[in-house]
Amino acid sequence: MSRGQSARVASAALLVLLWRGALIAQTVAGPPNAYTPQDDVEIGLYAAALVERRLPVLHDEAVSRYLTSVVRRLVAALPSELQHPEFHYSVQVIDVREVNAHALPGGPIFVDRGLIESARTPGELAGVIAHEIGHIALRHGTAQATRVTEFTAAALARALLAAFDEGRAGGIGSEKGPVDGATALLQFAPEDERQADALGVLVMARAGYDPHDMAGMLRTISRADRTWLIDHGESERRHEAIVREAASLRVENPVRDTPAFERARTRLRGMAPAPTMAAALRNGLRRDATPSLDLKRPGRIEPASARFTTYAERNLFRVRVPSNWRELADSNAVVFAPRGAYGHTGGQTVFTHGVEIGLAPRNSDDLRRATDALIDLLASDSPNLRRLSDDDRSSLANQPAIRVVVSNVSEVTGQEERMEIVTTLLRDGRLLYALVVAPRDHFDQYEPTFRRVVSSIAIIE
Repeated sequence: MSRGQSARVASAALLVLLWRGALIAQTVAGPPNAYTPQDDVEIGLYAAALVERRLPVLHDEAVSRYLTSVVRRLVAALPSELQHPEFHYSVQVIDVREVNAHALPGGPIFVDRGLIESARTPGELAGVIAHEIGHIALRHGTAQATRVTEFTAAALARALLAAFDEGRAGGIGSEKGPVDGATALLQFAPEDERQADALGVLVMARAGYDPHDMAGMLRTISRADRTWLIDHGESERRHEAIVREAASLRVENPVRDTPAFERARTRLRGMAPAPTMAAALRNGLRRDATPSLDLKRPGRIEPASARFTTYAERNLFRVRVPSNWRELADSNAVVFAPRGAYGHTGGQTVFTHGVEIGLAPRNSDDLRRATDALIDLLASDSPNLRRLSDDDRSSLANQPAIRVVVSNVSEVTGQEERMEIVTTLLRDGRLLYALVVAPRDHFDQYEPTFRRVVSSIAIIE
């Protein structure tokens, strides 16, 4: 039998599976949902940005490239009824040892590093990702919220972040206790889990993976975390259903070991051991040795040194900054600021003068639209932020870039501050940005230093 014939057999069997028994229109159309697909996208992008600022996202181009290829292959195998053109599927690795994956509405997927290291075959890894894609395509997150009550996009996104903090993120929410607003998107009903399993098995077969590998990975995960199968539904019944459904599908020459899969696992296993999710969350919340800023009396700002120091950040980029500026890093951005210009207030790091360099999640292949999404995200936390200029052509890391000038009212000084944001798209679709800020009356004084810092940014190949 040719690969084309095999695909047609799998496709026919998939339709039988989808339309069988209790899965008739529900699996294809998904459960009732008061939200639009565009709402899913907005909620997912907002939540992904919050997650990336809280958790240690691993930036390794080879690993990211492999996972992206798996996601694209699986998404392409979705039935046409579930091919939401609005959705932006993406995948990132959380540098934690847990064996799990997490899906957000509209397309973002986060895979724990421990899952990749524990998978024995490409199919086992694809099986978990296919299950998460099933939740996204069937829009289970916002459907579950619809069952409880309706929230704004921002409120739902923050609920997702709260669930990450409690270790319940993605489709793996605990079924214990009452469902409230903070867990609405995460505690999928048993029927949702069965639908995600069924659609995942289907998609695996159409994409050329052995669907039995999903059942094998469930066993692997259950050995690593005995609560996982309970959290995902009906344990043995789910496992048996996956095996039964996989047996109804035929895949000729399924994907087995591949060099890209082995390279990804080898790279991860060669790194320092990953922390637990709990430890990563504690580190994300910790403000080590960062002074508190007095909102009424900000500190004296130390002049920028003429000497510059080179920093290499996350194996992604290098940058040169004044030697007396402090590095303040979190999981997805780094701030360089002079003494007296940074601190924490209201549970978050703030700075009045300095440079922030970071990554925004992929939401568009168009630089202008991606930049607009970043500015909208900044404005959601800064209601006084105003755009002062149209997008100007610029350069960042030797790549075409956009430069935008905005103003804001500093939460520290209460005075107007000026910000310039320069953005460019990386090859993996993420948005690299450099944001410089200083009080409006001092900006001209700092501008030469800012320009020197931004022009020094270089991608590490």
